Amino acid sequence: MIDLDSAQTLEALVKEPMAEYIYRLPEQIEEGWGITLPDLSGIKKPKNIVIAGMGGSAIGGDLLRVYAADSARIPIMVSRDYNLPAFVDEDSLVIGSSYSGNTEETLSAFQQAKERGASLIAISSNGKLRSLAQEWGIPFIQIPGGLPPRAALGYSLFPLLKVVSTLGVVEVDSAEVEATVKLLKELREELKPEVPSPKNGAKVVALALEGLIPLVYGSEPLLGPVAFRWKTQVNENAKSVIFNNTFPELDHNEINAWSAQPALSKKIGVVILRDQGESPQMKKRIDVTKKLMEDDVGAVVEVHSRGASKLERMLSLIYLGDYISLYLATIFEADPTPVEIIEKLKVELAK
Repeated sequence: MIDLDSAQTLEALVKEPMAEYIYRLPEQIEEGWGITLPDLSGIKKPKNIVIAGMGGSAIGGDLLRVYAADSARIPIMVSRDYNLPAFVDEDSLVIGSSYSGNTEETLSAFQQAKERGASLIAISSNGKLRSLAQEWGIPFIQIPGGLPPRAALGYSLFPLLKVVSTLGVVEVDSAEVEATVKLLKELREELKPEVPSPKNGAKVVALALEGLIPLVYGSEPLLGPVAFRWKTQVNENAKSVIFNNTFPELDHNEINAWSAQPALSKKIGVVILRDQGESPQMKKRIDVTKKLMEDDVGAVVEVHSRGASKLERMLSLIYLGDYISLYLATIFEADPTPVEIIEKLKVELAK
């Protein structure tokens, strides 16, 4: 068993790039929100917004979508594909988001958007997307490079928030962003590697999941993408299988799966993401579901969002999940920074 508090482990984590990337998320959010936008006066008022992206570049769009769900008067969706939905036309705004600028699915979708006459905005650190933006004379948002895309959430989400706020689609208050940064700076003092396991919530959850297959539950409308972010971070950082689902949908299917095969169910460790914004109906549903499943699975752990605003609550749970993925990588003796299989896939696809 790995000791997350040993001098050897702490020394290794100090040298680990992913630990530094996670630590710096609050500063990255400040930088992402502070990026100067290009002139957007030529963007006509859209009837819908589509963010074309994949992986770490798409999660910002997911979070924007749920953040804006109860205030935006037009639909916002994320397209993770080579092809755009058929409804995209000259009344759409398509934002191409690719951290590297070379994501082939995003480039394909962005080319389609141009052919259909949609308004266009590009976000990347460099690459072909930047070249296309220059060639087509469209607004381009330059974000800093040199990071794994999953470690650039501050750059993929906060320029998007600034764009929709500038266009008058969603009102985003700078004070809300500042409060989020402040909260995450406080959280990292509780979650960073130097804080020992009994007092470190991320280490406590990671150790509770040792030897189990994690399954993360988030509730609609806010925490579905947060649960998915937990999944992808554990996939890439800890190189581990993990699954996710959402309330209330899971209560119409997955809840039925726990009692029939106890040998399998006992290998599952369920993490339930809780939020103070849960409706009374949702709160009751989650409480009852937990009671019905807890004797059948290997473990049930609840973690709670912090902060007042939607942005604070989402990011507080995301930050906790990022640190948990780092500690699971340590437990599984996985190198959290490289993603060798993804790189091999890209090489094979390029042949």
